Amino acid sequence: MELTPFVNIINKNCGLIVESNNSPNLSAAIYKRMTTKHLENSEQYFNCLLNSPEEIQNLTDLLTNNETYFFRERSHFQICIDHLIPDILKRKKAIKIVSAGCSTGEEPYSLAIALADRYGMDIFDTVSIFGFDINQTVLRAAKNGEFRSNSFRDDGTAYRGKHFQKTEQGNYKLNLLIKGAVQFFHVNLSQSHFPKELCNVDIIFYRNVSIYFSQQTKKLILNNLRKALNDNGHLILSSTETFSHGLEGLVLEEIDGHFFYIKKNVVKQIPQKTLPKIKRNEVPRSSALENRKIPTAPKPLFDKDKNPSYLFERGLEYAIKKNYEKSFSYLEALLALEPANIEAQNLCATIYINLQQLEKAKERCQNVVALDEWNLEARLLSGIVARMEDNYKDAVKWFKSVSFIQPSCWTAHMYLAELYNLEDDIKGAYREYSLALKHLMKSGVEKRNLSYFPLACNQEQLAHLFEHNLESLKQRTNKV
Repeated sequence: MELTPFVNIINKNCGLIVESNNSPNLSAAIYKRMTTKHLENSEQYFNCLLNSPEEIQNLTDLLTNNETYFFRERSHFQICIDHLIPDILKRKKAIKIVSAGCSTGEEPYSLAIALADRYGMDIFDTVSIFGFDINQTVLRAAKNGEFRSNSFRDDGTAYRGKHFQKTEQGNYKLNLLIKGAVQFFHVNLSQSHFPKELCNVDIIFYRNVSIYFSQQTKKLILNNLRKALNDNGHLILSSTETFSHGLEGLVLEEIDGHFFYIKKNVVKQIPQKTLPKIKRNEVPRSSALENRKIPTAPKPLFDKDKNPSYLFERGLEYAIKKNYEKSFSYLEALLALEPANIEAQNLCATIYINLQQLEKAKERCQNVVALDEWNLEARLLSGIVARMEDNYKDAVKWFKSVSFIQPSCWTAHMYLAELYNLEDDIKGAYREYSLALKHLMKSGVEKRNLSYFPLACNQEQLAHLFEHNLESLKQRTNKV
């Protein structure tokens, strides 16, 4: 079966990305719908899709994996309850929260349960919760409010006993008060306009949904969500997801080592109007102009000692040789010419770390983050400085920020694993060493986001070290 036309129609209508034109999931979904519709071949079914938006929806429903459960990434709900909602209530009397891509409803219902347990049912006079999804089938399940045991992955005994009633079939039926606190809508995230109920939102949960979309659609959806947010509204993503961080108006912020976006109004500078160029023969001539001595243009600087690239290369050369005094002479000359040169600032920070001059290293890192808040190198170096100062909390914060911005950075996972290991967090250390090994083998030793000075060991040696540490952690787990 030729799947390209089906891939195209799915992408055009909802932005879903299908892994390849040979996707077994797509083939299986098509055959299932053909059987249901009693159609003989794929051509007939494709013509059916062309003439039926409802059938496109039916096919789409079969392609999305609606894996979810109550209190998934519990810390996000904790931050919302402990920090975000109290802060918003200082500014306004009503709050609107949206679960985008809510699937069968566990996420918005988790939020409703957490709010009810903390503030009581009267909180829903102040806080409105909405869930929306493109999949009509899961929305029907969400509205029904009945869940199987696999929707409870953590130790949910307390809230399950309080807010659910067990049915004769062994399922769990949500009580009517919590169920009534959430409203559900059928929404395509990539559409240009959302229903009015989903505009002017204060908090949006958008977690574990973007994997279904192409890069272009991801940016479109993120922009739509940004528009739906109020000023100073919050966008909460899964810890494993990352986006085009440079999207105008969304700024990454951190609370208790966890990261989310906040919408900030960016005032655009009005560009200066450029004057039309005047041709030489159009310049008015006068005796004053003719008698004035016109200064000659300054000669371009070809002196290699004032060439930024040359200065940096010499600074790096001497730094690798550990002739730091000579290295600084070139780097300071470069920074005198280009104070915002990030490479030079990061190299200076690296040298100061080697010299154990940690305050100076921190200052350089702060300079870089002020210039480029997404700079991974400065964040990694900041984490290294905090670790050297035995500041565990800040070190974890810096390395977590790197793993959030670029989940594939094996260096950040390695440092996190070391810190968790020191704190006897065996589970955390095992998880981070596993991620470090996975990304190291995938991206190679060169992509470590620390540019200066070569590693003392190669990829094979590093992989062996990670595997050894993972085995040691396994043995420690068995002894506990």
